[in-house]
Amino acid sequence: MISEDPYKEIDNECYICLESCTTKSTCHCNTHVHPHCLSTFQQLSGKDTHCDICLEPYTHPKSWKKAWLFTLLIVYCFTGFIVYCFTGFIGQLIFTMGNSALQVPWSLQHLLCSIVICIISFLFYHIVMKCRHR
Repeated sequence: MISEDPYKEIDNECYICLESCTTKSTCHCNTHVHPHCLSTFQQLSGKDTHCDICLEPYTHPKSWKKAWLFTLLIVYCFTGFIVYCFTGFIGQLIFTMGNSALQVPWSLQHLLCSIVICIISFLFYHIVMKCRHR
């Protein structure tokens, strides 16, 4: 006769992905769940305020979302800076025809070249999209 609890093996498993987990949910049942698993489940199911197991509200349902949104903000800012630098340098090469030295990214010439290249790219993209849908 086995005296061990048959459910002991699943006590430390995430109830979504069934992998080992030490983080507990913020609701009444305190079941194990990875923050990224819960966040993905909440996004896909649209159930972001109540637990599916105990049906109690999460005490901090938005805390993981705030961290995720902050990460997205950092990624978008970094990507925007890279695009700004790239389009500014491309614009300077095109408008000066390579005859003058490239300006630093914080110069007015770089800013104007970046804006012009972004506008031209935006217009070109929309013209191509309109032609494709005809």
